[in-house]
Amino acid sequence: MMIRPHTTLLRMAGRNLRVSPQATGSRGEDISMSMPLEIWVHDAGIGGVIPEAAGRRVIKVDKSWSAMQIANKVRATALAAGGASTLWVLFHASYVGESLAVSEGGWADALFGGLSELGSDGITSRNVAEFGHALSGIFAESIRLLACGAAARWNGMEICRRLAFHSQTLVIASQDTQQYTINKAKGQLLDIGVWEGRVFKFLPTGEAVAWFVGPTADGSEEPRQSVNPPILRR
Repeated sequence: MMIRPHTTLLRMAGRNLRVSPQATGSRGEDISMSMPLEIWVHDAGIGGVIPEAAGRRVIKVDKSWSAMQIANKVRATALAAGGASTLWVLFHASYVGESLAVSEGGWADALFGGLSELGSDGITSRNVAEFGHALSGIFAESIRLLACGAAARWNGMEICRRLAFHSQTLVIASQDTQQYTINKAKGQLLDIGVWEGRVFKFLPTGEAVAWFVGPTADGSEEPRQSVNPPILRR
């Protein structure tokens, strides 16, 4: 993950989301929404500030939170608000943890790819079903994983596929380094910018679909196709 020191304002996301007016949680709760709501999980290790606002709730987490504590807090927040459109999860990438056991095809050495750095124990093959089920039926639009290489290598792709299947929600993640900016002049506001690199959609069926290729975080490559229409912005 790359952080630049200056930027303008926090970019608002989700203005063009398609939100169903009514939904039911996997446990039968009525989660009809009065207005679109985004929930942001912000790992304190990233730094910066994502302010709460109309249509946005922010859950600040750190390494003292387990993955299931995060999932249950997200679920409770969404249900208390009558449902939500999108979950954004902003955290550092997985470099050393195992999202998948070696016996499942994972790499134990310098692993890059997957969600094992979220919270104290991460989202791994051991808990992805439970984590996904806790979010099932809650988000009308998508779950967006803003971490470097969340979908990288077989590890990341497989965990994202399983998360989409068990949550029955569209999951979006990139295989490459993501770049954010922090505006010190604006109270440490964090700007997530656009997606970098190879971005995938993971369907509720568990199928992975290549979406588009964005610019690299260091600017060394130009996008190979347009990535800036509103519906494609992060």
